[in-house]
Amino acid sequence: MSAFASVSCERVRARLDRLLDHGLSELEEARDRGHLEACADCARELRARRDWRRAFRTLDLPSDEEFAWFTQGLSERLAHAAPPRPARAPSVAWRRIGAAVALAAGALLTLALIDAWSGERPIEELFASAPRPRLSLEGLEVPWFDGLRFGGGESE
Repeated sequence: MSAFASVSCERVRARLDRLLDHGLSELEEARDRGHLEACADCARELRARRDWRRAFRTLDLPSDEEFAWFTQGLSERLAHAAPPRPARAPSVAWRRIGAAVALAAGALLTLALIDAWSGERPIEELFASAPRPRLSLEGLEVPWFDGLRFGGGESE
């Protein structure tokens, strides 16, 4: 599709509803209908809009009396309704709990490291009861670091 054709398509598609409503001048309507005969995409769009309008006309819409009943006093009810509550931020209590847990974990880790550096017990003994990781990095090669290997030997 050429740039001229795409501009023409944009112009015609922007005016399809006016074409269906017979709101174009005779010259504009003749020009757009000529484009629609030559352009399958725009013709397809016109058919889709015409079908949509036809389907909309067949809807069983409420009568004026039914619609009036629904809207009667609606603005009054909305005026007296409670305003919506703003979204709640995370509770301050949860933030405090998270900070306390992080502080306690940091304190325990600090005490464990001080005890290990004192030399009285080896660090392996200190963490003997800790769960062991299931992931082994032995033999893993990291290609973006030349010669870096985890476990199983020295780097080359």
